[in-house]
Amino acid sequence: MKESVIKYSPWGAVQKQKVLAPGIVQVFTAGHGGIWLSPERQAQLPEWAKPIPGLYAPKPQWWEEDCEMAIPLLVFYSEVHQHFSCSREALEREIKMFKYLNFPAKTA
Repeated sequence: MKESVIKYSPWGAVQKQKVLAPGIVQVFTAGHGGIWLSPERQAQLPEWAKPIPGLYAPKPQWWEEDCEMAIPLLVFYSEVHQHFSCSREALEREIKMFKYLNFPAKTA
């Protein structure tokens, strides 16, 4: 899976980016950021994550850092956890705070 340089995000021009795993890129702008998923990674999302509305960023490509980023971090936890200090349980708690999500009781 070839990584491309992401120049623009829903939050503006990308100033910095960090590849967390193939097809999973964290982007930073002047004032915000989030996670970008490649088409291959989008196809790997579980059914519960697919109907999540694009309230803060267009789905399934972009996941906003304050409310939605926990979803791809949890889904791909085994590949990206070394870049973050939060546990699976902490990510699940964060996701459950947003009642609009149809989040399952068990994800693993």
